[in-house]
Amino acid sequence: MRVIPRLRCAALLMLLCARPLARAQDVAANEGGDLSFGGPGAEPGKFLELRDITFDAQGNLYTLDGVRRDLKKGTQTGNLRVQKFSNAGELLSAFSLAEEATGEKLGDANDPQRIAVDARGQIFVTQPVAGRVQQFAPDGKLVRSIELPGAMAITTVGAGAAQRIAVVPGWKALLKGKSAWLGGDRIEILAADGTIERTIPLAVEKPLEHVLDAAADGAGNFYVQAEPNAIHQFSPEGQLVRIFGGNPTSRSEDGSEVLHTVAVDPAGNVFTFTPGNPGQVTRFDADGRTVTQRGGQFKWADPWSVHSSYAILAIDPAGRLWAASTHLQKPEGVHFAKYHATPAIIRTKADFFENPPGSVRRAPVYVLGYKADLKTALPSNVAYEPGQPVTIGYVVAPAHRHVEAAAVEWEVVDALKTGIAKGRFDLPLRQGEEARGEFTFVPPRCGAYFVLARASAKESPLGSVGEHLGVTPRWPGMQALEEGESKGGWEDPARQLWTGLPLIRLHPAKKWDKLEADLALAERHGATVLVQLVDQQKNFDAAETRALMERFKGRIHFVEVCNEPNFSGSPEDYFKIHQAAFDAVKAVDPTVQVMGPATVNMNLEWLRRLYALGFKKVTDVISVHDYEGHESISPEHWRWKLAEVRKIMADNGDSRKAIWQTERAISAVRGRQFQGLVQAIRVLLHRDLLETLGIPSEHNSHYYLNQGGYSSVPSYLWSSNGPHPGAFALRTRHALTTALGRRFAGQLDFGRHGNEWFLGVRYAGEDGETVTLRNLGTRDTPLDFTVRGTTALDVVDAWGNARTVAVRDGQARLELAQLPTYVRLPRGAQLIAPALDFGENVAAKATFAFSATTAKGALELLNNGILETYHGGNPNGDTNGAQIWTGDLPDDLRTNPQSLEITFPQPQTISRAVFRGVRADNAFCALLAYDLQYHDGTNWKTIETIDRPMPPWEEASTADATGVIWMDDTNFFVHEFAPVTATRLRVQVRDTTRGFIPDDAALANGKQIPRKLMLREVELYAP
Repeated sequence: MRVIPRLRCAALLMLLCARPLARAQDVAANEGGDLSFGGPGAEPGKFLELRDITFDAQGNLYTLDGVRRDLKKGTQTGNLRVQKFSNAGELLSAFSLAEEATGEKLGDANDPQRIAVDARGQIFVTQPVAGRVQQFAPDGKLVRSIELPGAMAITTVGAGAAQRIAVVPGWKALLKGKSAWLGGDRIEILAADGTIERTIPLAVEKPLEHVLDAAADGAGNFYVQAEPNAIHQFSPEGQLVRIFGGNPTSRSEDGSEVLHTVAVDPAGNVFTFTPGNPGQVTRFDADGRTVTQRGGQFKWADPWSVHSSYAILAIDPAGRLWAASTHLQKPEGVHFAKYHATPAIIRTKADFFENPPGSVRRAPVYVLGYKADLKTALPSNVAYEPGQPVTIGYVVAPAHRHVEAAAVEWEVVDALKTGIAKGRFDLPLRQGEEARGEFTFVPPRCGAYFVLARASAKESPLGSVGEHLGVTPRWPGMQALEEGESKGGWEDPARQLWTGLPLIRLHPAKKWDKLEADLALAERHGATVLVQLVDQQKNFDAAETRALMERFKGRIHFVEVCNEPNFSGSPEDYFKIHQAAFDAVKAVDPTVQVMGPATVNMNLEWLRRLYALGFKKVTDVISVHDYEGHESISPEHWRWKLAEVRKIMADNGDSRKAIWQTERAISAVRGRQFQGLVQAIRVLLHRDLLETLGIPSEHNSHYYLNQGGYSSVPSYLWSSNGPHPGAFALRTRHALTTALGRRFAGQLDFGRHGNEWFLGVRYAGEDGETVTLRNLGTRDTPLDFTVRGTTALDVVDAWGNARTVAVRDGQARLELAQLPTYVRLPRGAQLIAPALDFGENVAAKATFAFSATTAKGALELLNNGILETYHGGNPNGDTNGAQIWTGDLPDDLRTNPQSLEITFPQPQTISRAVFRGVRADNAFCALLAYDLQYHDGTNWKTIETIDRPMPPWEEASTADATGVIWMDDTNFFVHEFAPVTATRLRVQVRDTTRGFIPDDAALANGKQIPRKLMLREVELYAP
């Protein structure tokens, strides 16, 4: 049955009175527009299958709505109509293209694709499947059908009486049982009477395939968008002038691969789309030197070009750029509510490519078509023997390029950016051919390595690419990844267990046969398997749950009911489905453990309400997702929040139940910057910290293992460019703890103050202990430990490199860094931490003043004895960071330092100081460089200078990133010094991060985050 919404009679086809358009949510300003209208629907002014837009000489907009076919169901949906709007978005008229309105008995061939309007107001619509062009009078009446096989792209060329319609055939058809392209080698010029006035042969080696769009400029040049993802400019005589783009497979956003559409403004600038999330609106400037780009929409919604799906651009007579987003999308759900529905029309602002500056990027055209990748022969980019040569291939994909040769400089660094090797080579380039070079380095030790290759030509830099690889031991009890063993994707037990993430979550909604295969793989690799029933409350079905449990009886041991139900309903709604799930599961297998609620954030109000409803009786395990509003892991918040969870459980007589953490993501890419070191620090801190809070590693899920999922939350540990540092560090941790059968056995006691700065976690087994040691975000700090029961310590770094540390007189010195150090103790041996107690904190006696004129928060926050935070629901601060004292800093901070001055009412002797800042996280800025000074009555004298510079940003294209940064998790500094007596001290600030960005060179999503001095507490101690 055919279902084609359409206007039924000629009297209704023309809407002769202008009517204002009922707009969809008018948020075009968010996207650089000043007008948006449309949305999905069959009513006037709406669209279902928006195919093309164009303008007449008066600036009126014409839209073409086509049809969508479902071959399986035998149905068709679509409006099949042309609508005319004023330049202000008012609907002027419309007419139907349905068969009964046009008289055309085209059947399934009625599939209109492109539209053009000439100076007389005649409207031309291409029908490539039918092989014809339909000509309509201004009133919508069919004038004629012009037979033209493969007719696809259409445009006007010339002006006034000399104006003509130009059609570029280029459509795939079935000829004599074989698929063939019709056209792509010529432009047909139509006369006013519909005859072919002349044919312009195109000077191409072979016909263009999949012609999508065409435009013409004032000089009569033609621009044809076709595969391989390029725009071909032809002279009026059909000679090839130049090619824009030309890389068919890379999905590069830089302009190398242009998509869908072409438009030319009166100045000769050429506009199109490139891939991206969102798709990049791209302008090739008329001078041929520069490509300018701006994203069509924010991530999450992308209504201009959803993951680069078909979208349209057009230029009105005033030179204004318009866009047509064609993807059918309704403004529903958490992420889409604030965006306009699509299909829709957007008119861009006149300064679309100028403002705001952070949203626009410009590059020389010489870089286009130069798409390089690094490749290794290592399985999964992993080696198991340090000291063995590793060869890296440098591969440039075949494409239309603008340079003939490249010089490539390469270097290899470790996760801390210690230089390992470097070199250079020259690479000749031949048009349309792949180019290859290679280089070799020798990794000196186990570790995570970053390979960086920068290319340049005499005309321009050509960009940098990066690759992640590493060397790790063949640990006992842990598998190596042989070639082909890891299958990638969301469920990848081989890689997950290699990485040291023993908990894997599976989903029956992805089909039970897939669950069967995934479960078998997980069982083979020894994973702890959690089956999550549904991703939204509305998808739960008790009967289906019972059937699932019957099929997999004895193989599913842990069930979670719903993923983050606070996104899809109320606690009351959730309790009903949880109770039904509990009953269905237990009816089949009473031994299965049922857990929930798995709310995003450890939502205390939800948990209280669920217990009030009777949650104790219908759950075996409490599961949480500990996304707490920001990226970093702050021990003081997690200790408070999980204690609150346990308090709620205890208040309801349920304290004996386990807590599982069933989804966490800690990002390696933020603002298109790769930050592998900070990801490694945080994932290991999260894992050890949760062990101390009763959640072992096999009950703790870092859900994002492989590249995938939300590309705006790139939290994976393995990308298409290889394993991140966090993957190697997690593997070492697992190998030295869980894989040896060692379980959490307690914490080291560093004393009253030391426990705030250091973390030591004991993992015990039958043959001894592993102790993990780290500082919680400061400089590498040497400490003297007491050792009993052994004369030497077996010490392993975060990457698996072992060394022996001598024990002398029962003491051993170990250096604690932000990444863990592991001490392996034989059975009966002990490692005892030094007890650090600085005595009385006298900072409460002081007053504070800041040199800059603007700050946020009361200065009393700095000496109130409370360590404020910026995580979810914390009484000492919430995600807004309102309780973090913040002082503004100038851009020229290095040459214009600002001071936080500390004044005592009378002279005070000080010998120790602690400055507690924040972790570099979103817009929160970490303190990096300052002078601690005291005033001797005459001059300021420096006690100690802190300078913790982060290595500078580097351009390097990797998965979801355009640059690499080397940020760590610094957030406090501890000073011990010879006693000084003064009434005034100061911290003279010389450097902070820009939010999570370490320096001025890197931008977060094209924007520079301002520097701020952010402090949580100042502690000062008398001798």
